[in-house]
Amino acid sequence: MTEPLGKLTSLLEAAKNMTIEAAATASSRLSDSTQKLSPQEISKCLNSRVETDILRGIRSVIYLMGKGEDVLEYFADVVKNITSSNVKIKNLVMVYVTKYAEVEPDTALLAINSIQKLLNEKDSVVRARSTRTLCGILILAIVPIMLLTIKRTVADPSPLVRSATAGAIESCYGLDDTNGKELVGYLTKLLADSEIQVVESAVKCYYSIRSQLKPLKQWLPIHGNFRRLCSVIGEFDEWTQCFVVEILVEYCRLFIARPKLYLDSNVIIDMPNDFSSLGSAAAAAVDYDVSYDDDYLLFIDSLGMLTFSSSDAVVLSVAKAYYCLTPPVHFIKSGLNKALLRIATNAQESFKISELVYGMILNISLMDKKVFGSYYTNFFLYPTDPLSIASMKLKILCALVEETNIRYILEELKYYSIKFPKPSVARKAIIAIGDCARISDIWNGNILKWCLSLLKLAKGSILSEILSLLSYLLQQILNSGDPNEDISKTCMILSQILIQTELLLEPKARVIWIIGEFTVQCQNKIGPDVLRNLIKNYAFESEVVRYQTLLLAAKIYCYEVSKASVPNETITMMFKHVLHCAKYDTSFDTRDRARVLSVLLDNTNTSSNSELACLFLQSPKPMLLKDHDDQDNMIKSSALNKYLVVTNWVDPKTLPSSTIRNEVGVLVNSYASKIASSDFRSSTSSPRTLTPPITSHSISSKAFQGNSNVEITAKKARDQLQSLDDFFGNDDSDSSELEGEEEDSKESEDDSEEEEDNDSEDDSEDDSEAGCEADVNGELYTDSDDAKAKLLP
Repeated sequence: MTEPLGKLTSLLEAAKNMTIEAAATASSRLSDSTQKLSPQEISKCLNSRVETDILRGIRSVIYLMGKGEDVLEYFADVVKNITSSNVKIKNLVMVYVTKYAEVEPDTALLAINSIQKLLNEKDSVVRARSTRTLCGILILAIVPIMLLTIKRTVADPSPLVRSATAGAIESCYGLDDTNGKELVGYLTKLLADSEIQVVESAVKCYYSIRSQLKPLKQWLPIHGNFRRLCSVIGEFDEWTQCFVVEILVEYCRLFIARPKLYLDSNVIIDMPNDFSSLGSAAAAAVDYDVSYDDDYLLFIDSLGMLTFSSSDAVVLSVAKAYYCLTPPVHFIKSGLNKALLRIATNAQESFKISELVYGMILNISLMDKKVFGSYYTNFFLYPTDPLSIASMKLKILCALVEETNIRYILEELKYYSIKFPKPSVARKAIIAIGDCARISDIWNGNILKWCLSLLKLAKGSILSEILSLLSYLLQQILNSGDPNEDISKTCMILSQILIQTELLLEPKARVIWIIGEFTVQCQNKIGPDVLRNLIKNYAFESEVVRYQTLLLAAKIYCYEVSKASVPNETITMMFKHVLHCAKYDTSFDTRDRARVLSVLLDNTNTSSNSELACLFLQSPKPMLLKDHDDQDNMIKSSALNKYLVVTNWVDPKTLPSSTIRNEVGVLVNSYASKIASSDFRSSTSSPRTLTPPITSHSISSKAFQGNSNVEITAKKARDQLQSLDDFFGNDDSDSSELEGEEEDSKESEDDSEEEEDNDSEDDSEDDSEAGCEADVNGELYTDSDDAKAKLLP
C-alpha cells in the first residue's frame, strides 16, 4: 500500500503546484532573462519546501552572480539545498559553492558529505559536477578527501567524469604539492586514456602544473605519450592544440637531436638559431637539405594538418613551432606563409591579432626574406589602417626590399610620405625610405635627389624627418668612400634654403648641424658664408639655433687651424665674436660649451690643444634613423619576442635514448553504450521479474535480454502525468517517481541474489564467452584489438 500512496501523493502535489510551475517555467523558458527578485523573495524561495520555488530562487542567485554582484549573504540558504533530489538544483548549488567556498570555508565544509554522496549518482553529469565542486573548494583541510575523490574518479567509466578529474588534479596540486608524486601518476594515466576528451583535460592540467614539477620529473608524463600526442593532435580542440604544440616544442629542444643542414657536399652544420647569420647560404635557402630525427619529423609532420586551422591561435602556435624548430624554407613548403597572410588580412575586426601576426611575419622576414618576398604587395598600406598596423607593414616592407622589388616598394613609400592622410604614418614612411637606401649606392643617390627636391615643399615634422634622412644618406655616402661631390652639392642647396626660406626652429638647427658636420668634405667653402648670415641675428635666435651656431663657428675655425698655421683673419674674428656672445648666453649648456671651446681653440699655440679640438669636433658620427613615436610597438614586439623565446638546444652528448619515447599502452576505461543502457533497464524492472545474477567476476549476457515487463513499466511511466517543466523538455525528474523505481530495483536485486548460488556456474561460462569484465564496483571494461583493457587503481 505504501507504493500506491506515494505515487498518489506525488500526483496530487504536482496538480497543486501546477500554477506555480507554469509561472516559473514561463519566466525561465520563454523569456530572455531571469525575473528579478528582491532579497526577501530570494531568501523565501530558497527556504521553501517546493522544489520549483527553490529552483527559482537559486536561479536568481546564479543570475546575480553572473552579473558580478555579491551574493554571499545567501550562502547558508543555498548550501543547505545540496540535499535536494532535483538534479538542476544540485548542479546550481555546486556552481555556487565552488565560487564562494573559499570565502566561507566553515559553512562549505557542511556540504562536503552531501557532495561526496553525489559521486554515487548514476548520472555522469552529476558525478562530474560533484568532482569539480569537491576539488574546487580550495580549503587545505579537505585535501585528503580530494585525494580519495581523485583516486576513485580517475577510473570512472564515464569520460566526462575522468575529464573533470584532470581539472581536480590541477586544483589539488596547486593547493598542496606534498602528494605530487601520486597526483602525477594519476595524470600520466589520464594522458594515456583512450578518450580524446580526457586527454585534452589532462594536457591542460599538465601545462598548468609543469612549472611546479621538479626538473628531473617534469617530463616523465610526456615521454611515453609523445608519439601518441603527435598522432592525435588533430583531434584535440583548438586550445588543447596550442598547449600541446607549446609543450612538444620545448620537448624537442630538450630530448631530441638537433637537425643538420647540408649546405653543400662538404659543409654540414647544426641548424642555427638565427638563419640570417648564414650569409650567402641563407640567400639560397631553398637549396639546402635538412636531416631530422624520426620523432622530430613525426612532430613536424603532425603540424601540417593544423596549418590551415580556423583558429588564429593554433596557426600562431604552429608558426612558433616552425620558427623554433625548422629552417625558414619549411614555411613555404607547408603553406604556412599563406595561412599567416590570410589571418593578417582577415582579422581586421581584431587589431591585436593582426599585430601579433604581422610581428610574426616580420621576425620570419628578417630571418629569410624569401618566405614572404613574393607577397610584398600584401603589405601595402590602406588609409584605414591604424598606426600600429601601418608601422608593422612598413617594417615588413623594409625587411623584404631587394633589387627585384625596390622600385615598386620605394614608389609606394614616397607616396605615403607625401600624400598619406596621417602625418605620423608619413613620418614612418620617410624612415622606411632610409632603410631602402642600404640596398645600393645607386638607390642611395636617387633617394638623396628625391629628398632635396622635397625640401622646399615639406613643412613641419615632415621636413624634420627629411633632414634626418638627408643626414643619414650623407653619412652613408661618406662611409662608402666615394667622392664628396654629392655632399658638397647637398650642403650648397641646404645653405640656400637656410638663407632664403623661413624655417621652423628644429629644421633650421638641423640644417646648421649638417653644414657644420660636413665642413671638412666641403673644404670649408660653404660654412663661412652661412655663419656670416647667422651672426647678424644671433641675439634674436632661439636657444637651439644659438647652440648650433656656436658649434658651426668652432668647426669652421678648427678646420682653418688644422690646415694652415695662420688661420683666416675673417674666420677668426667671426669665431671670437660668437664665442664672446655665447659666454653671456642665457642657456647654461651654451655657456658651458663656449668655455670648453675657448680652452681648446682660443689658445692654439700648443699643438696638443689643436689636435684635441680636431678630434673633438671633426670625428665622424654614425647616423641612425630612429622612430621616436614607436614606443608602443616596441613594447608589443618585446612581448612577441618573449613568446618566441624557448629553451636552448641541449648538448648532444647528454641526449637520452629514443627508447624513452616508446608508447605506453592506451588505457581503455569505458563501457559500451548498449551494455550500459541494458544494465540500466534491467535494474529498473519490476520486482516480480527475475534476472540472472551478476557475479563479482563476470556478467551474464542473459541479463541484458529484453523483457516484456520492462516495456510495460516504461509504458506506464510515459503515461503518467508530466509536469510543465517535463513538457518543455526540462531535465528535472520527479523525485517520488525515482524513489519508487529505486525501491523496485532494490527488490529486483534481492531476488537476484537469492538465485545466485544456484546459477553462478552457468553464468560464469556465459560470461567468458561474452568477453566482458567488471570490477568490484560493477564498472565495465571491454577488450579491443589495439589495446588490452586495464584497470586503474
